[in-house]
Amino acid sequence: MINGVMAVGTEFSVAVPPGAVGNLQPLVRTSEVWRSLELALPIRIKSSDPLTGEHVQNYLDIKIVPMVEASLFVVPPDIQVIDVTLAPHRGTQNLR
Repeated sequence: MINGVMAVGTEFSVAVPPGAVGNLQPLVRTSEVWRSLELALPIRIKSSDPLTGEHVQNYLDIKIVPMVEASLFVVPPDIQVIDVTLAPHRGTQNLR
């Protein structure tokens, strides 16, 4: 659970070999991503890098509300549809 939401986490690391960026020792950058499968969103992202430090992004006060009724997205039957397709562009004109 992350901030009251069920989440699945993944951690990965990237090693920067010695000398790649002027470093004498290997540098290890790590990242964690915690995702809510229900919301299809990352809930928490944490990255740690010896050069830039640690950064954490959290979503707070997440409220999961019931699904919205599908009828709210149905176009009423008394709506008139007008086709406003423009004529195709025929290229440029040479003005002299």
